[in-house]
Amino acid sequence: MNDLVKPSESGLSGQLQEAVAQLMHEMSQPITALRCCLDVALLRQQSAEEYREIITQAIMQVERLAGYTLTLREIAASQPDSEARAAANFSHF
Repeated sequence: MNDLVKPSESGLSGQLQEAVAQLMHEMSQPITALRCCLDVALLRQQSAEEYREIITQAIMQVERLAGYTLTLREIAASQPDSEARAAANFSHF
């Protein structure tokens, strides 16, 4: 992902670069939490209730990431560059 997003080389304004960098930093926490949830699930056999809790926590982190993705899409859509707008219109959700 680091190779995909290099705000300093994309022509973004300083303020926009900071916003994108902050958002990328914010995304690292739910990714780490999601990884932790899944690692815990694999450590030992869990009860059905424990698996349910782990899955619930993982879904919450995915929802956070989806929100950040929408914000990034909005940022890209606001850019005058047609390539950025085209990328923003592409949706996996």
